[in-house]
Amino acid sequence: MEALIKKINDLDFVNLDQNKINKLEEFYKILISENEVHNLTRITDHKEVWWKHFYDSLLICNHIDLENKKVCDVGTGPGIPGIILKIVFPSMELTLVESNAKKTNFLKKAIDHLKLDNVHIITDRAEVYSVEAKETQDVIVSRAMAALNVLLEVSVQALKVNGIFIAMKSQKLDEELKDLNNKESLIGLQFSKIQEISEEIIGIRRNIFYTKVKSTPNKYPRMYAQIKNRPLGN
Repeated sequence: MEALIKKINDLDFVNLDQNKINKLEEFYKILISENEVHNLTRITDHKEVWWKHFYDSLLICNHIDLENKKVCDVGTGPGIPGIILKIVFPSMELTLVESNAKKTNFLKKAIDHLKLDNVHIITDRAEVYSVEAKETQDVIVSRAMAALNVLLEVSVQALKVNGIFIAMKSQKLDEELKDLNNKESLIGLQFSKIQEISEEIIGIRRNIFYTKVKSTPNKYPRMYAQIKNRPLGN
């Protein structure tokens, strides 16, 4: 664990002190305890959770400082990466969007247990939330929610102009980029960079960053049936 903590602290904008380590341990305990009821994660081993959930979630912080930012985690599931980011960056305002009510019930319990403030939990679909919260978020992040050409469209309205959209992906990113076919410009996004990591335990991670350069046209997001039948890039 000592080596992993050092590795996390070597990330540019991360300062993982003992208090934050303790909070992450508490999150691990409640995640595993509630997992028996809610089936929240297939990864339950202590070491693997730290590597594959905690460290993996924090990799983006090598490229962005989340202090005092409004951050939205779309399709957060059990609060990953959102709760982990909030623990490490306590000054940020966090919105967790998850359509599954059982998972948002867990999120409420976890937030209360961890005594995290300035956290909003939304039980709704991303395309509904993004319109209602138009241009309110500095950063949108999502991990393993949907293919890029779906994820960007359903979520982007909530992002401020000049805000950052981060999609946390793996080795399938090339295929998703091909399907997107450079059409992110239609919804106001501009490609920024890809962060590539290959670690023995977590495998290949490819996190893609976009900047919102102009407001998204009001016709987006389309009805979900339209998005599914003809996603961006087609």
